[in-house]
Amino acid sequence: SALGEEPGRDVDLSQLEQEKCLDGWEYSRELYLSTIVTEWNLVCDDDWKTPLTTSLFFVGVLLGSFISGQLSDRDWRMLLLALTVPGVFCIPLWWLIPESPRWLISQGRFKEAEAIIRKAAKTNGIVAPAMLFDSREMQDLKLQQQQKAYILDLFRTQNIAVITVMSLFLWMLTSVGYFGLSLNTPNLHGNPYVNCFLSAVIEVPAYVIAWLLLRTVPRRYSIAGTLFLGGGVVLFIQLVPTGMSFNS
Repeated sequence: SALGEEPGRDVDLSQLEQEKCLDGWEYSRELYLSTIVTEWNLVCDDDWKTPLTTSLFFVGVLLGSFISGQLSDRDWRMLLLALTVPGVFCIPLWWLIPESPRWLISQGRFKEAEAIIRKAAKTNGIVAPAMLFDSREMQDLKLQQQQKAYILDLFRTQNIAVITVMSLFLWMLTSVGYFGLSLNTPNLHGNPYVNCFLSAVIEVPAYVIAWLLLRTVPRRYSIAGTLFLGGGVVLFIQLVPTGMSFNS
């Protein structure tokens, strides 16, 4: 202004009466030729509808997951053929890869599991103990297999209940943080196409680092470290001044 005051900072504009646009809107088309905002004029009093469209999209994803499989492709035969033909190459693995000892034990086939374990130990140059399975432990395992499990068993004891609640909380926290940052990419400063590209490229080293952490660091330390690091970076964003510009 002529007095050197900046609107919104030196002058409170929230108390001023605003007049609605009477002559329509003119949008910048430097980046996008057509968007949902330009098509439906989702500005001013209607700007809340823009994030609503994203919420409605995910509601459709939730509901559509139950029926989209039956409606998505009329030429389902070719799609099914493309999905199943590669499985033919896995048939020779029936004779090459032995059965999982853990699965054999769960089915009560202890002798077959012991034979596979001894063969694997011999191949790796390890001397297997004379007795791999205790008969009393195997009997207890059979009794456990006969017992039915219910979803409430996840909260039956204090230890299991704590693990269940923590797992649900960590999974929800990770998912909300991941999708929150991913969906906020269009709001970042700079070229939105470059931002989208960078947000996709960063997934490659992220998966590599996650794989290395899972192989070398205990689960508690890896999960706690990544959550504290990610949460700390998000909190530090609040320290960046609002009027700070990164333009050269």
